[in-house]
Amino acid sequence: MNRKVLSGIEEIICSLPTSKTALILIWIYTFLGISLITPELRVYFEKWENAILISLFTVMIYRFLISFVKIKKDDPVNPGMCHDQESLPEKIFDRYAIHEAGHYISFALYERKPDILTVYVNPFHCNSSNGCVFFKYKDSPSNKKHFENLMFTYLAGSCAEFILLGQIKNGSSNDNIDWERTAKHYLNSFNTDYPWFTDPQNSSEALVNNQTLDNLRKKQWKEVKRFIENNIQTIELLAKEIKTSKTNKIETGRGLDILSHVITEV
Repeated sequence: MNRKVLSGIEEIICSLPTSKTALILIWIYTFLGISLITPELRVYFEKWENAILISLFTVMIYRFLISFVKIKKDDPVNPGMCHDQESLPEKIFDRYAIHEAGHYISFALYERKPDILTVYVNPFHCNSSNGCVFFKYKDSPSNKKHFENLMFTYLAGSCAEFILLGQIKNGSSNDNIDWERTAKHYLNSFNTDYPWFTDPQNSSEALVNNQTLDNLRKKQWKEVKRFIENNIQTIELLAKEIKTSKTNKIETGRGLDILSHVITEV
């Protein structure tokens, strides 16, 4: 099917109402339409249990189409126009842009830059996070330094918010989960100076592990804080470009150019 036709269908689906009243009306119109086109089905629909089943099935298909298209078009790698119609307040958008810019500039520390490295902020309210840094390697590194950098990246967004805006609001819970998951993999996989039990057998060993995670995080946070403080202007530049871009997205080429101006000493 023609790509423009598919895009048009997606936009129509995105514009469809999703309220309970709308869903009821959709079933009624579907029922009336089928009854008029094929009178034989009227007998089938006269049974209430059949009518209820058909109504549920119709509504499920309708909601699935809307959800599928919205998920597809809200993809931060390929952002589209399907979204809740209410725009984010400017201050909230700016906060998302600062947060994602903090994540993004940390990739300047990576010995190998990702093959794809984009950053996007959705300017409309949505159910998921409004910001995203997407990165992808053809052949992902697996050395110790790479995982140290990943942990650094997960802290950099919240730290940018803290340094530039005075408090942390956006995405810190997800970042914390990603940081802890990566930190545990790091400690399980590589030799470090930190005490760590790969498979803690009791509460004392579990307590040691928790303390190690806390100490590692505090150490990294200090390093990230110095890094962000050294690159405030670059973060502000990137956040401004995200905001003024027609798609609110920075592609790999331009992003890598910005990374070349990052001060990497921590």
